[in-house]
Formats: sequence, C-alpha cells, structure tokens
Amino acid sequence: MSVMAPVQNKLASKSIKPLTPTAGEAARTPFEQSFRNHFLETLLSNDESTGICALRHQALSAFEAQGFPTRKNEAWKYLALSPLLNQAFIPFAPAATLIQPEAYFLSESDGARLVFANGRYQAALSDTRALPEGVIFCDLPSALSVHQDLAASVLDKNSKNDDAFAMLNTVGLEQGLLLHVPENSVLQVPLQILYLVDPQPAQSQDNAAELANFRMVFSLGKNSRAVVTVQTVSSETVSSLYFNNFVHDIVAAESAHLNLSWIQLEAPTAWQFSNARVHLEEASQVTINHVDLGAAVARHSVVVKFAAEKAHCELNGLNVLKGKSEVYQNVVMDHAMPNNTSEQFYKSILDDQTRSEFNGTVKVALNANGTDSHQLTKNLLLSEDARAFARPQLQILADDVKCNHGATVGQLEPSQLFYLKSRGLDPELAESLLMYGFAEEMIEKLPVASLRKYLDERLLSQLKQSQIVTNL
Repeated sequence: MSVMAPVQNKLASKSIKPLTPTAGEAARTPFEQSFRNHFLETLLSNDESTGICALRHQALSAFEAQGFPTRKNEAWKYLALSPLLNQAFIPFAPAATLIQPEAYFLSESDGARLVFANGRYQAALSDTRALPEGVIFCDLPSALSVHQDLAASVLDKNSKNDDAFAMLNTVGLEQGLLLHVPENSVLQVPLQILYLVDPQPAQSQDNAAELANFRMVFSLGKNSRAVVTVQTVSSETVSSLYFNNFVHDIVAAESAHLNLSWIQLEAPTAWQFSNARVHLEEASQVTINHVDLGAAVARHSVVVKFAAEKAHCELNGLNVLKGKSEVYQNVVMDHAMPNNTSEQFYKSILDDQTRSEFNGTVKVALNANGTDSHQLTKNLLLSEDARAFARPQLQILADDVKCNHGATVGQLEPSQLFYLKSRGLDPELAESLLMYGFAEEMIEKLPVASLRKYLDERLLSQLKQSQIVTNL
C-alpha cells in the first residue's frame, strides 16, 4: 500500500499552514528566503494535486528539522556552500535560444529521445517511435496524478535517503519525468535524455539567478532491460551563475537491468547537484556512469539499498577538470542483505586550480554474509594547485565478506614519460597520450558507441597537442 494515502487523509482534514514571515525569517539565507518566495508559496497556491502537496510538506518538515549541511558533516567537509546560499534564486524561464540539440544527438537513440530545455519537455525535438508498447513516460506532476500508485511506489522506497538538497527538490517539485519499463520488456534502442540549459542573466532587485528542481523517476519491472543516457548541456559562453538540482529515483524489480550514463557538460559558472537513490530487488543489476567535463561545482550523491539477494551495483566516474572546477562524489553502498556484489571505480584528471573529492562508504549489515564489494579511486594531478581528496570507508558488521578499497593521488609516471620521449615523442605529446590513456579506461565502460566517440573527441580537445594525438 502506498504511504501517500494516509498523508492525503491528514491533509484533507486540516488547512495548509501558510508560510508567513516570522521573526526568524531575517536569519534565513538569501537562497532559502528566495526559495520560499519564488518556489514554495507559488507552487502551493497553484497545487491541484493533494499528493504533490503532501510530498512538499513532508519534505519541508524534514528540511526544517535538518537544515543545510555544514562542514562538520563529513560528506560536505570540503565543499564551500556559501556562494550558493548567499545567492537568491528564481525559477528558470523558458529557454530563449536553444543550443543546437542535433550536435548532441546519439545515432543509436533515433526513435528513443526525450529533449528538455530549462526543465520543460520539448515534444518537437523528441522522438519516441522506438519505445516499445507498454512503456510509460510522462511529466512527473501528471505521473503523480495519472500513475499515482506507480510513482508513489518508487518515491516511497527511496524516501528515507534524502539529503537537504534532495528535500528541497521535493519541496520545489514542478518538473521531471517518469519512465516505467514494464515486466519482461526490453528497450532495444538506448534511450537518450537530453537536458539543455539556457540561463538568462541575473534578474530583479535581488540579482536573482535561475534554479531548476528536476526529478527523474525510473521504474523497471521484473526481467526488464534498459540503457539510458542523460546529458546535461549548456554553452561554455554562459557567464551567469545558475543551479540545477537533480534527483533521480531508481527502483529495479527482480532480475531487472539498468545501465545509466550521466554526462555533465555544463558552463564554467554552473552549479549542479544530483542525488541518485537506488533500490535493488533480487538479482537486479544497476550500473551508473558519471562523466564530468564542466561546471563550477558539481556534486553527485548515490545511495544504493540492497533490498534482496544476488543483486549487483556498479558505479563508475570520470572527472576531467580545468580552471577552478570542483566535482564531489559521495557514495553510500548499503549492503543490507546477504550475497550481493558492488563495485566503485572513479578517476580524476585535475589541472589548474581544480578540486575533486571521493567520499565512498560501504555498509555491510550484520546478516549480510556473502557480500563482495570493491572501491577504487585514482587521481592524476597536472598542477601544483590541483587538489584531490579520497576517503573510501568500510563499515562491516558481518564476518563472511570480501571487501576492499584503495586510493591513489599522484602525477604522471616519470618512467612512462621517459619511455615515450625515448621513442621520439615530444614531452607535451607524451603527456597527452598518457592522460588520454588514463581517461579512456572509463570512457570504454559507456555502452553507447557514438557517446564514446563524442567524449573521445571532447577529451582530446582539452589535451595539449590534441590534433597530433587524434592523427596517431
């Protein structure tokens, strides 16, 4: 039974508490105050769905009890939130001029492509001819009305995994999508979700920037199969700050398989947070590949709950950063049941004044014997000012397990550089080849060939002597 039903009954018996100014309002950050003014109050006044209203108030109560994270929280120790919290925000306006979306189309996804611009579905640019009969996809507010039980079953399973920004995503929930692949169905064509961003310059007297709260709900039925690629893209010429706050909820039923690639190609002024909450049933498999090549600050949080036996989760990540970009990866792999397996493998190439953090925790419950879990992070520093932080952690309560973790931080291997230079390669080309080889191991894990080709070209364009490398 969905937990939404009793919440609706409660809300039906009392009026919504108005968000009136209080004495403590002056102490709120510009972020929080603008969020209340431009998101919560507007959405509540327009809400026609008691279900969405209930979700908003549940999340608001949880956020007010917890508040924003501070650096005393280990998962947020190295991320300075003050530039974000001291900024006022308004909702994204409709896109004025779209980036040429065709440049990002994946040829394998013809007939299975969903395009969004500033959070709004673009039917004219989308193509769903190849999606099998029975597959459900729709905007999330409609899903909470038309497919309420289905959407609620996914949200209910992941409701306890919220962090502060995931809570705010729910409070400001207005845009998103539901994808349901029914039992025994297979997406023969990889689904591409292209999320285009066209921010407008800061507006109004409080110099407000733009913010989107976007939710993706993936529901995979028993024995279903799907490959999904999400690309978030904005022009590198964007000069104004903006914030994309994503949440993706994933529930994989028995023996379901999902391979999800999340490719972040946003402007150097962008902030992007994504929270993935994964629920695995018996013998299900979920792979998530993160690739970050842009943004001022990106933070990806993945919380995986093993709810039955014989399931598998694989998490891969590649960060190639320049300038002052920062990327943070936070993982909680919760082996609550026995006989499950998981792998985490993250790599970073850091130049200039960039920064990355991997904070991964594997939890093995008392009864979770037969757990097999591995963590590895490798970081390549190209500058004296680049910083990499790695904190793999194991919390093991069971006895019969195989768990290990490792982390490396260093520069290009001198012996490898010497070998290449001794074969006649100039130093810059030798360095580019080694960097390319370091990253290529992760790109090869992506299941879509045209995506691998695009990222290869994008990576080479960021390396010195790229044209020479391309021609080798």
